[in-house]
Amino acid sequence: MKTNERRAQAQLTLTPKKEFTLEKDDFIGTLYEPKRDEYPGKAVIMLGGSDGIYNLTKLIAEQYVKRGITVLALAYWNEPGLPDEFKKIPVELVKKAVLWLHEHGFEKVGL
Repeated sequence: MKTNERRAQAQLTLTPKKEFTLEKDDFIGTLYEPKRDEYPGKAVIMLGGSDGIYNLTKLIAEQYVKRGITVLALAYWNEPGLPDEFKKIPVELVKKAVLWLHEHGFEKVGL
């Protein structure tokens, strides 16, 4: 684990509601639900940038959750089983995450 990854992991403070795996769910993600949901029936899928640091995506997701928004942090590369490079990223991962959220009562999903 690189320095930036360790730093982001050390700053994570929230307990996820659910962790998703490629083997079980066909995508890698972390669902965070706020203590007080300010936007019932709505969720945001948080995607990281080209740095590929999934813990950083989760860290940013926590900031939204602390403000009352349900967030699913989604890994799309640089994790085991996903592309090693920022090339040919499968968009189906996003679709699977959206479908899961819809199936679990989230009518509106943003990215």
